Amino acid sequence: MRAFNKITFLGLVFVFLISTCSTLPFSGTSASFSDTKYTNAEITAGAWDTPASWIGLSDLNLTTNSEKLNESANISRGDKDSISTYESLLVENSSDNVSSSLNNVSSAENLTSNSSITENSSIAEKETIKPTEAGRNSIDSSMGDKDSISTYESLLDENSSDNVSSSLNNVSSAENLTSNSSIAEKEIIKPTEAGRNSIDSSMGSSSGPTTTSEKHERDFPVTNISSNVTEGYAPLTVQFTDLSKNVIERNWAFGDGDTSTEKNPVHTYSIAGNYNVNLTVSNENGNSSKLATITVHEQPDEVIPVANFSSDITEGVAPLTVQFTDLSKNVIERNWAFGDGDTSTEKNPVHTYSTAGTYEVSLIANNENGKSSKLATITVYEQLDGIVPVANFSNNFTEGYAPLTVQFIDLSENVTQWKWDFGDKGTSTEKNPVHTYSVAGNYNVNLTVSNENGNSSKLATISVLQPILPVANFSSDITEGFAPLTVQFTGNSENATGWNWDFGDEGTSTEKNPVHIFSAAGNYNVNLTASNENGTNSKLAIISVLQPVVVPVANFTSNVTEGYAPLTVAFTDLSENVTEWKWDFGDGDTSTDQEPVHIYSAAGSYNVSLIANNEDGTSTKTSKITVNENPKVT
Repeated sequence: MRAFNKITFLGLVFVFLISTCSTLPFSGTSASFSDTKYTNAEITAGAWDTPASWIGLSDLNLTTNSEKLNESANISRGDKDSISTYESLLVENSSDNVSSSLNNVSSAENLTSNSSITENSSIAEKETIKPTEAGRNSIDSSMGDKDSISTYESLLDENSSDNVSSSLNNVSSAENLTSNSSIAEKEIIKPTEAGRNSIDSSMGSSSGPTTTSEKHERDFPVTNISSNVTEGYAPLTVQFTDLSKNVIERNWAFGDGDTSTEKNPVHTYSIAGNYNVNLTVSNENGNSSKLATITVHEQPDEVIPVANFSSDITEGVAPLTVQFTDLSKNVIERNWAFGDGDTSTEKNPVHTYSTAGTYEVSLIANNENGKSSKLATITVYEQLDGIVPVANFSNNFTEGYAPLTVQFIDLSENVTQWKWDFGDKGTSTEKNPVHTYSVAGNYNVNLTVSNENGNSSKLATISVLQPILPVANFSSDITEGFAPLTVQFTGNSENATGWNWDFGDEGTSTEKNPVHIFSAAGNYNVNLTASNENGTNSKLAIISVLQPVVVPVANFTSNVTEGYAPLTVAFTDLSENVTEWKWDFGDGDTSTDQEPVHIYSAAGSYNVSLIANNEDGTSTKTSKITVNENPKVT
C-alpha cells in the first residue's frame, strides 16, 4: 500500500511539471564530462528560451568564495536553433586556465516527467576538486536522453595552479527543465593580477541583444632608470632619468643619505665610493623598485695636459701671418697642425696662410700621462681691389693681478671703425680704450676694424691673476717687563716685500726684525704693516712695560761701637731707596728717626737692628754695640 501511494504521488508531481512547462519554448543542452570519480555521467537539461533561462553561463561561477571576474565578458544571444558558448576564466592567484565550451546545440522542446532536474540540481556548483600539483584534471560530462539524469559538479579550488577543461558537446533534445535548475550559475571567479581573461558566451534563443561588459585592467608601475654616467672621479655630478611606466609617485635614494622626489634629478657625489641608487615608483595598484650602482673614484695623482692656445688674429686677407701663443698646462711636447698641411712643434709658432680659405688649427699637447687637443679656426679672405683694413693693437700689460687696468693702443691700418671685445662682456668703440679686469682669468681681447672695403680682426690674451696679498705676522721675545725694556721683534709675514713698524712710543723701523727699547712704563700698541705690489696687511700686538721695582737697601754706621756706660751712640743712616726706618737698639728702646742718637746706661752687649722700608719691600741691617762697666776709681 505504501509503495502504491508513493508511485501515485510521484506521478502527480510529474503531471504537474509537464502541464506547467510544456507551453514554454526552450532549447536543450547536452553535456559530457570525464573524470576518475564520475565516469560517463549523463544529464539532459532544458533551458527556457527566455532571459531567465540562459543557462547562467554569462555569470559562470567556480567556487563559492570567489568574486566576479573583473575582466571582459562578451555575451551574444543568437537564434533558438544554435547555442555556442566559450568562457575563459582564471582563478585568483592561479596561473592556469579554465575553459568551457558548448557546441553543436540542438533544439529541444519537451522534457518528460521521468527526465526532469530537481530544484537543487546544478552543474559545477558545490563540489570541490583539489588537483595535485603534478596532475591535470579533465572533466567530461554528457547530458543524455530523458531517461537518465546524472549531475557532476566540479570546482577549481581558489589558488590552484592546475588546468580544468570542461566541454559540453552534441547536446541532444530535451523536453523539460525545472525553474530551479542551473548550470554554474552562482559561483564567481577573481582573476589573477598578472592575468588577462576574457569571457565570450553566445547562447541561442529566439531573440536577444549582444551584451559586452566593461573591461578593467590593473596597470602596475614598472621601474626603470638611466644615468648619463655610472663611474667617474669625485666630485661626480650625475643626471638621472626616470624611464618608469604607470607612475604617480617616485622616491629616489642616492646611497649617500640624500633623496629626491623629482622625476629626473641631478645629484653630485663629493666623496669616492660605491653608491647604490634606488628608485621606488608607485601608483594606486602597488609599487616597484630598481637599483643601480654609481662608482666614484678618488682624483688621480697623475697630472694630465690641458691644451689651450690663442692667436693674434683670427681672420684677414691673404697672405695672412698669424702668431699663435700656447696657453696649455702640464705640457712636455706639443704638435701644431695649421690646417693647410704645415705643422710645427714650437711653443709659439708664427704661420703664414698664402691662400684664401677657412683653416682648422689643431694643437695636441702631450705629457707622460696623456694628451689633450684644442681646435680653432682661421679665416683667410681673397685680396680685394680696394684697400682693406688691417687690424693690429698693443697693450701695456698682458698679465697682472686683479684688479688689472690695461691701456689698449690701436695700431691698425686703413680703419674707419673700431669694435673692441674685452672678453669679460665689456666692449668699446673707442680707438684706444682703457679697460679694467676685476676678476682673475684669461681673457681673449678681440679688435675688429672695418672700412668700406671690408673688415679685419685681431686677438690677444690678457691673463689676470688672483692677487697674492701679504699676510702680516710677527713675534717678540718678550711681551712684558720692567722699564727700561728691550724687545727683539721677528717678522713672520707671508708674501711681504716691505715692513713698516710703529712701536707705539713714536719709535718706528723698516727693518724686517728690529730691536726696540721701551724706556718708560706703559702699554704700547706695536703695529706691523706688511706690503707687496698687490697691497698691504697689518697686525697689532701689545707690549706691557712695568714701572721698575726699587727695593730698599738697609745700611748704617755709628760713631762708636764700644765704650763705658753710660755710652752715647750716634747712628748714621746709609740706606738706599728708603721711605721708612725702624730702629731697634737691643735694650728695649726703638726709634723711627732716620739717624737717631741713643744712650746705653748699663753695661752689656747690644744688637742694633735697622729695618728699611719702601712700597716695593724691606731690608734689614744689624750691628753690635758693646757697653763696658766704668772702672772703679781708687
